[in-house]
Formats: sequence, C-alpha cells, structure tokens
Amino acid sequence: MAGRDSFPLNEFVAAVREDITAWCIAAIVSSALLLLVYSALPDVRRTPGWQFLFSSICEIYVAVGFLVLSLDEAQVDPVSGLPDVERMLCADYRVLVITVLAFDAAANNWRLLMYVDLIVVYHNPFRPNTARPLYHVLVSLTALAWATAISQVRVRARPRVGVGVGLGSGPPGRRMCSG
Repeated sequence: MAGRDSFPLNEFVAAVREDITAWCIAAIVSSALLLLVYSALPDVRRTPGWQFLFSSICEIYVAVGFLVLSLDEAQVDPVSGLPDVERMLCADYRVLVITVLAFDAAANNWRLLMYVDLIVVYHNPFRPNTARPLYHVLVSLTALAWATAISQVRVRARPRVGVGVGLGSGPPGRRMCSG
C-alpha cells in the first residue's frame, strides 16, 4: 500500500489472525481456571487475591473482545486484497473496542490496587478495610474516564469503495470515524 501514512494494520492482522485467536482462547481458559480455583479454595481469596480475582474477570472480557474481533471477517479492501481491519475497528466495532480498552484499564487498576492495598494494610494492620470500599469506585471511574477519553478521539479510516469523501474534516478521499 504505497502512499499510506499509517501503520500497515491490515497486513499485520492478516499475518497473525490465528495467533490472536489462539492466545485469546488461552487467556479465557486460564482466567476461567483461576476463577474455578478461587471458588474451590476460598482461603486463596484473601488479600490480595480478591483484587486479582476482579482483575481476572476484567481480563476475560478483554480476551473475549479480542476473540470476537479476530473471528470476524472484515470486508476485503479491493486495492490490497486484504481485510480492511482499520474500517472494522473504526466504525463497525467501535463500541466493542472502547469497552475492551476500558476493561483493560480496569484490570490494570485492580493490579495496581493490590500493591496499594498491601501498603495500606502494612501502614495500619488493625484497620485494613479503611479504603477498600473506595477501590470499586476508583476502578469504575478510571475505566469510565478512559473510555470517555478514547471515545472522543477521531480515528482515520479509508472510505468504502464507491462512498467518496465521508464524514469529518479529513483530507479528500479519507473518512473520519466520529464518536
């Protein structure tokens, strides 16, 4: 694709599509096994296990989202003969991509809060539950803020064949996906 100023996403996804699918399935299975261990062995859920449990639940959603994206057949770009993944991510699956990124941020927040919680417990071992009710609120607000910030970004994608100049204020022949 001569003249393209973007990362060759279509070529990348065409080359690694089966790998993405396999790794998503492996991530879902490993997270589900962790949830089974947590349900079978309640003592494992002690600090910081319960935060890791919430992180694993978020990771399951992220893996399922990527699995859905990897299994869908994007329309083929007539110029390159490759699936037009940029258009699929930008327009067709925009909400899924935003929620996957929000759940990924939530999973990372839960992992960060494991360390914060350990510091809080070491600081005051007689009142370890001081800030724990706020963790859910903090993670939810952070994920919501991240999803809102991502949804405000305008992403460039090529127009479909025969559509001409689309929405937005991009260069001629380019379409801007609006949020």
